[in-house]
Amino acid sequence: PSIFIVAMTLSGLFVGPLLDRHSIRGIMCLGTLLTAGCLAAMSRATELWQLALLFGIGMAIGVTTMGPLASSTLAAKWFRRSIGRAQGLTNVGGPAGAALFAVASGIGVQQLGWRTTLLLYAALILLALPAIWRVVRNSPQDMDQWPDGDPGPPE
Repeated sequence: PSIFIVAMTLSGLFVGPLLDRHSIRGIMCLGTLLTAGCLAAMSRATELWQLALLFGIGMAIGVTTMGPLASSTLAAKWFRRSIGRAQGLTNVGGPAGAALFAVASGIGVQQLGWRTTLLLYAALILLALPAIWRVVRNSPQDMDQWPDGDPGPPE
């Protein structure tokens, strides 16, 4: 886990500016594909170093690009008055997901084996891809809207 934490922290230094300059939706979709790909590849790993590289580096970058950093950036662009509430709601997903996946992983590994459980997780993450593509927009202005649903500036 320490490789993962270091890689996630360092990747945030590069992903943050990308989220400011490029399509958040596109970056989140790439992160989703990377995360799912790493999970699928981990299910085929035969050496410990492969797991360390795929999880510690690949998954860290994938999670950074599709997780809390991206959702916090979106919340900051879409909300002004209730930014604290928006940030709180977007950031509850990580810990809640980790708790849920910890329990599900235990059951999955026991019932299906670790390789099959990783493949199942890869498939579940890919299921999020159409929703991300359909719902995520960089800013309210991309949809002729304004933060907090406010009317636009006077013309």
